[in-house]
Amino acid sequence: MRIAKIYQGIALWLFNFIVLFIIFNLAFYAFQTIRKQFNLIYNPVIEKYGDLLKIVYPNLSDDERNELLNESWRDRPFMYEAFTQFKERPYKGKYVNVDPNGFRLTKDQGPWPPKSKNFNIFLFGGSTTFNYGVSDNETIASHMQDMFNTISNQTKVKIYNFGRGFYYSSQERILFQQLLTQGTVPEMAIFIDGINENLNLSDEPVFSDELRQAMNQSFRWQLSQLAYHLPLLRPVFDKLAKIKYKTLIQNQKDLPGESEDIPASLMRAVNEYLTNKRLIEAIGKEYGVQTIFVWQPSPWFEYDLQYHPFAYSSNIQNVLSKNIYDLMSEIQDKESLGDHFIYCADMQKNIQAPVYVDAIHYSGAMSKALADKIVVEMFERNLVPQQMNENPPDAVRFLLSEPLVEI
Repeated sequence: MRIAKIYQGIALWLFNFIVLFIIFNLAFYAFQTIRKQFNLIYNPVIEKYGDLLKIVYPNLSDDERNELLNESWRDRPFMYEAFTQFKERPYKGKYVNVDPNGFRLTKDQGPWPPKSKNFNIFLFGGSTTFNYGVSDNETIASHMQDMFNTISNQTKVKIYNFGRGFYYSSQERILFQQLLTQGTVPEMAIFIDGINENLNLSDEPVFSDELRQAMNQSFRWQLSQLAYHLPLLRPVFDKLAKIKYKTLIQNQKDLPGESEDIPASLMRAVNEYLTNKRLIEAIGKEYGVQTIFVWQPSPWFEYDLQYHPFAYSSNIQNVLSKNIYDLMSEIQDKESLGDHFIYCADMQKNIQAPVYVDAIHYSGAMSKALADKIVVEMFERNLVPQQMNENPPDAVRFLLSEPLVEI
C-alpha cells in the first residue's frame, strides 16, 4: 500500500506538472503572438545598438528607423531553396521589397523575365550587396541603376539585385548557374565579395550544420528541436546560445596569432574564391555573359575605426576578415587578377565619417560611393557597352576625374 501511495503521488505530481507546462507554454505563445501583432517584439539590431543607431540614421525618426530595421532583419526569415540551401523570402514593405523570383527590388526595376532589348545586369553578393539596413532606393544596385540611367541615351540598363544574406562566392556561382539553367541569361554578371569569404572557411553554406543534424535524425537533435520550439523554453535556449557564443569569442579573440591552422585556412578560403572566380568566368564565357568581380570594402581593413560607432562589436569573424584582406592585398600587389577584377578594399582609406549602419553593412552614402567606384572602373576598363563609352556624359567625366574618398 505504501508503494502504491508513493506511485500515485508521483503520478499525480507528474500529471499536474505536464498540464501546467502545457498551459504555461500556450499562455506564453499567446503572449508572444500578441506582442508580434502589436509590433512589441524587440529587433535584435535595435536591442544591440540602441541610441548609436541615431548617428547613422540622422534623417529618420525613431519609428521610421525601427520600421526599416524590422523589415531588414526581423520580419523576413530565410526560406529553403534547392542547391543554394536558402534564399531571401519574398516580401513587400515600405523600405524593403523582395521579388518572388529571388531579387531585391531596385529603383526603376526591370521586368521579370528580363527583356532582351535591355542590357541586363545581375548583381550577386551577400547581405552587404542585398544592403541590409538601407531602403531599396539606397542600395548599391539602385545607385548603379541611377548612374546608368544618367549615362545611357540609347541602351536601357536594368540591374537585378541577387544579393542574399550570408552568401559567398560558392553559393553565388551555384545561383548564377541555376539562373542560366532556367534560361535567364543576362548580358553582364557582377559579383561583390570579400567579407563573407572568411565566414565559410570550410566552404559550405552557413546552415550546413543544422541541415546535417536534421538529415542524421539523431534522437538528441530531435529532442533539442522539440525543446527549442516550446515557447517557454526558447528564450532559455537563446540566452544559452548567446553565452556560448560570447565565451567562444572570448576564448578565440587572439586565435589568428596563436594557431598555425588559421593562416592555412585563410589561404584556402582565398584560393577557393579565386577558383570560383575562374569557374564563373568560364561559365560566363560559354553563355556570352560578361563577368566582373569586385573585392569589397570591409570596416576592418584600411578604415579609421574611430569613425565606426559599432567597432566594439568585433568578433572572431571580423579578426579573420582583417587577415583575409591582408592576404588578398598581397595577391593584388603581386599578380594581376585581370581587368575584370575591381579591387575596392582600399577605397575608404581617406574617408573620415561613419559609413556603416551596423558592424559591417554599408550606409546609403557608402553604397553610392561603392556603386560610383564600380561604374567608373567599368568605364576606365571599357567593360560597358561600346555606345556608352564613346561619349560618356558630364556626370561620368566628373567621376572619372575625381577621387571617390569623400562621403
